[in-house]
Amino acid sequence: MWMGLRTGITRAGVAALLAALVVALVPVVANAEDASEPPPSPATTTTTITSPPPSTTTTSTTVPDDGEQETPPAADDGTTDLPPNPAPDQTEPETVEPTPPPPPKKKIFFTPVKRIDAKRDIVFPIVGKTRFWGGFGDCRDNCQREHFGVDILTYGWKGLPVVAAQDGTVTKVTYDVGKAGCSIRIRGRDRWQTRYIHLNNDTPGTDGTGYPCPAPGIEVGSKVTAGQIIGWVGDSGNAEDGQPNIHFELRTPGGYPVDPYKSLRAARNIEYEWLPQDMAGTLTILSGASQPQDSTMAIIVDAREAGRLIGRDATSSTYNAPVLAIDRSDPTPTILDLQRLGIQRVVVMTEGRDRWIEELVGPYVLVAETSGFPRISEDAMSLMPDEDLSIVFGDQQTGRFTTVISGAVDRLPRSYRTTYESYIDTHRSVVLTSSARGSYNLGVRIRNRPSRNADRSLLWWNTADGWIGTALLDDIPDSGIAYLTERMATPWTLTFLESLKRYPPMPVWRSS
Repeated sequence: MWMGLRTGITRAGVAALLAALVVALVPVVANAEDASEPPPSPATTTTTITSPPPSTTTTSTTVPDDGEQETPPAADDGTTDLPPNPAPDQTEPETVEPTPPPPPKKKIFFTPVKRIDAKRDIVFPIVGKTRFWGGFGDCRDNCQREHFGVDILTYGWKGLPVVAAQDGTVTKVTYDVGKAGCSIRIRGRDRWQTRYIHLNNDTPGTDGTGYPCPAPGIEVGSKVTAGQIIGWVGDSGNAEDGQPNIHFELRTPGGYPVDPYKSLRAARNIEYEWLPQDMAGTLTILSGASQPQDSTMAIIVDAREAGRLIGRDATSSTYNAPVLAIDRSDPTPTILDLQRLGIQRVVVMTEGRDRWIEELVGPYVLVAETSGFPRISEDAMSLMPDEDLSIVFGDQQTGRFTTVISGAVDRLPRSYRTTYESYIDTHRSVVLTSSARGSYNLGVRIRNRPSRNADRSLLWWNTADGWIGTALLDDIPDSGIAYLTERMATPWTLTFLESLKRYPPMPVWRSS
């Protein structure tokens, strides 16, 4: 009985609950139907709000004549009304500059050459301070043609030496023709080609033609060696109105252009320094930079006679021991060098009969022998009581400067020996061999340039005393002594110095 009553009550409650839900859903359905109706006409807006208990309110809104429209009221559906729209910002908007359109691309009227990745073993073609960047493939003449090389600039200076980048044969020379102006082509033994364009043809100190171009003796069929001077930096051809430079090209045996940038970056440079023309001053610099070595022997000369070290008739002299110059009025620096280098025995070289050198150095070292300066001899002459010191002479040939080579010359690679021996046999040279490597950065290095404020009306010469300016081409200052360590005595550097002696001295100048 209780189970039946419980079931009946439950069923009646469920029925009442469903009826209440139906009554509550009627307003919601009505609002959904109103929302699906199309919007009222623009002139009048009618809004009907239905909420329990069922009632209806109608509001009419008219658009103002001034074009501003009121915000219509929101439907009261039991939700919270949104806050009114915030007032518009009264500050002036930030002005944004329009982005300019990209410049139109240049129309290319040529077909770019195929890029070949190659790096050649070459000598850098200019001796001096330079700068360059990759310009292979750039547009030229409004993209009418392609740039097939790299322009090597010299900071506005003309007259720097241009050298052959490889051994080979000259196959073409132009003197003042077309865009190239004065130019040279060299074909190597493997038939690869190097080209040098815009060589100088101006009289030094001017921008007017009249100077021999290329270097004397360079013509079609000439054999050249890497490092040999073939011309000088200029602005001939279509570089006349631009910066002095050398347009350098590298081409395959078939004449196909190759980007030379990598080859130039890895190229071998010509390196040497200028030391004072006074041999005594040079010896003082070298002895001061020398380090203690295996030999305990040395040569001492009177500073006033140091220029005789080469010998009266000899071209070159080789000394297998340090050579020191002593000044009678101030011998202290030489004596200190003897002690610092650990010298125990010396050979005194002098033409005088006065024995003041022996008296000054005798308390510090053993004077093993006193001798005059060398003269020409067929055989090596030993001036020492042992084999630590020998002097070797070559044939006579004069030059406009002396070369001093210092350091571990015996360590020169075998491939360098032929050029080295040929050079010291035919050029005025002093070789100071030792067990230690030669010191560098002792003088004025060749890879520099006059100052930015240098007088442009003068001709400038690189010397041991720095850059010297003169007004006349014939007013040539002494360059000094060319100094090399055993690491600088490369075939290409010796070849350059040999050709430097062959030609008249060339200054550098700026014509604009």
